[in-house]
Amino acid sequence: LNRAGYDAITAMLVCYGASQIGFATSWMNPFSVIIAQSIAGLPPMSGLGLRIGLWSLFTLVAALFTWRYARSVRLGLRGSATRADETTVAEAASAFGRAHMLVLLAMLAGVIWVAWGATTQGYYLAEIAAQFFAVGIATVAIARIGGIDGCSVSEMMEAFREGAAQLLPAAIIVGAAKGIMLILGGDDPADPSLLNALLALVASSAWELGLSWRVAAPCWRRAARGSLVTAALCLGCVVAGNVISSGARASAAAASGGESGRTMLERTWSRPTLDVNGIHGGYTGAGAKTIIPASCTAKISCRLVPGQDPVAIEAALRDFISARIPAEFSVEFLNHGMNPAVVVPADSPWLSAAKTGLAAAYDAPAAVIGTGGSIPAVGDIQAKLGIDALLVGFGLDDDRVHSPNEKFDLRCLRGGIKSHAGMIAAFATHRTS
Repeated sequence: LNRAGYDAITAMLVCYGASQIGFATSWMNPFSVIIAQSIAGLPPMSGLGLRIGLWSLFTLVAALFTWRYARSVRLGLRGSATRADETTVAEAASAFGRAHMLVLLAMLAGVIWVAWGATTQGYYLAEIAAQFFAVGIATVAIARIGGIDGCSVSEMMEAFREGAAQLLPAAIIVGAAKGIMLILGGDDPADPSLLNALLALVASSAWELGLSWRVAAPCWRRAARGSLVTAALCLGCVVAGNVISSGARASAAAASGGESGRTMLERTWSRPTLDVNGIHGGYTGAGAKTIIPASCTAKISCRLVPGQDPVAIEAALRDFISARIPAEFSVEFLNHGMNPAVVVPADSPWLSAAKTGLAAAYDAPAAVIGTGGSIPAVGDIQAKLGIDALLVGFGLDDDRVHSPNEKFDLRCLRGGIKSHAGMIAAFATHRTS
């Protein structure tokens, strides 16, 4: 470039500038894309179209800027801050020979090798580090055989020592971060850990802060209109509401009379329940009827958790109700069926395979949740076949399941078809121990 009339800044833009643009917006970088996506649980090379579009845009802008600057320097339209070093640059350029070209080719081959391993062979940090070490040995051998100045054994060992020293701070930071992660219980969102508890606390606090602001905002508006008394009463309700309900979700849980000391998520996912599904007695038609019902019925169901015996739970429930019936009353129980609770381990290989298939179908990671239901076949599948039974849902919150006006969107149907195909493909690659 110096011989062609360009300065050192142009060379820097061509080399360093291009590398930084490529790293920041890369669509196939083995570290910032392939490995990062595997850590996040995303399919490799997902979002390829968007990444290529961003890379093209930024590369075009950088290329235009470099061309404009280089052209102005070469034509003398602007001064250069590095012209005083042109002699040194020219002398360095004149020393470029065949050995230097072989070193560059070896580095290029190494980059291609690393990209191939990360994208097709599943190479991770250990394998990629070994690849770079092998490329380093190859380039050192080429430089030594080619007689490149400054490539004696002692000089190369010193360069290796300095490079390792520069990596030490990053290695310490990564090691400390990993140690903190292990102390906090790991990074699996499905496992009960201190980290997940802290994240849930932060999310809950942020949610409650947003709730407080949504409720308090009308109070500030009332104060701005001059109604200070109304505003003060309103803000008092905000404070009381936070103390009493601790957010809308906790308020809903409190209103349901749920288990105290448990969060709404715990009650929904993993705690036993006793539900009254329907009550009937006396006259329930239109208009008033002053009668005293002679009998009433109630349909109840219990959601059990692992470790609970359905027979023992039913017997305890019968005894509890019978002990509270007045002497002049009677009670009759009718059993419609019972099944033990089923739990799928968070580290189940079938669950991992299903998550892989779902991620491939939706181009997004699958969420694992706990839930309750009454599907007797699930327990039989796990008990008799010895495999985990997975329940995969494709409905929406507004589907009004089991109601007279229940719905199911066509896009959910199509998503379910794609998901089953993806899961079956993932199961086919699974091997039981």
